[in-house]
Amino acid sequence: MYEESVARKILVEAGHELLKNGLVARTWGNISARISDEEFLITPSGISYERLTPEMLVKVRISDLKYDSDLKPSSEKGIHAAAYKLQKDTNFIIHTHQTFATAVSITGRAIKVKGPLQEVLGELVPVAEYGMPSTEKLKENVKTTLLRNPGLRASLLINHGAVCFGHDMENAFDIAKSLEYLAKNEFDNKVTLSDEAGRFNANVEAVVKSLFEGKTIRMITDPVVLQAANSDAYNYRLLDDFIQIAGTSIKTIDFAHLEIGNKDDRRQGISRIKHALRKRNAAFVRKSGAIVVAPNEDEADAIEMILKKYALTKLYAEKCHAVHKLEFIDAFIQRLVYLKKYSKKA
Repeated sequence: MYEESVARKILVEAGHELLKNGLVARTWGNISARISDEEFLITPSGISYERLTPEMLVKVRISDLKYDSDLKPSSEKGIHAAAYKLQKDTNFIIHTHQTFATAVSITGRAIKVKGPLQEVLGELVPVAEYGMPSTEKLKENVKTTLLRNPGLRASLLINHGAVCFGHDMENAFDIAKSLEYLAKNEFDNKVTLSDEAGRFNANVEAVVKSLFEGKTIRMITDPVVLQAANSDAYNYRLLDDFIQIAGTSIKTIDFAHLEIGNKDDRRQGISRIKHALRKRNAAFVRKSGAIVVAPNEDEADAIEMILKKYALTKLYAEKCHAVHKLEFIDAFIQRLVYLKKYSKKA
């Protein structure tokens, strides 16, 4: 365990490291450090890692989750407390939304670990059953996974991310990075990625900007996004962070390089764009990539980042016999909460 002053310093450093390594975005994910047998420090809710200072870390009691701070601790504090209760050698916890671990979680199947990675991850990385973020159900599902797997170092959270249980900060990051390496190998065994980038007709981009005047527009031509846009697979509700920030579903517009010149073409193109982006912040465009419409640059950055993760997950889902999809009501609630609460904080 850590002295409190040391823990406050390294938690801030860890937040910057998470961003640097692409393991989290914005305020998603959370980190904590044990400071005694009774208490731990955890990142506050709704504050970005760039803004985080040592004084902002919230001290939480392991036994009952009580805290004495003007700032609220992460809503996932219950997961951290459960791990500290059950695993006495766990002193640092990272909950991430890392790309490949999240993508492969959708099968709901544990990953067997072979070779040198066993020293870091153990013999198995299990998957905790789904619970909406910040809920008692998610906490209990992670707790059940911990009870079934004594000495657990990492667990996937289906449709959501991963949680890593370290002896200290360095060990927790080793676990997170090793898990991502393992998950990428699982992904690469099923999916071959193309390096072909998309292209948008200038007229299409002009029309999109005219339709959403005052909004931040991105025309995404990334090869992974293009490959997902060209896929015929149904766009399932696969990732809860994508649902929150982009919409409860994503549509694919079935035109490419559309010359919106004559009236019929223009009318058809505008209709398709409006329909695909109604109550949504992103749409795939076949043979081009994707369109992102956001209220500001920061939101556009986050949507673009998570859209790429969703595209990878969709491509992985195509190759699997069965994947776990979120229920519509879960998706609807999360999208509503994000729009009403978290997007305003962001």
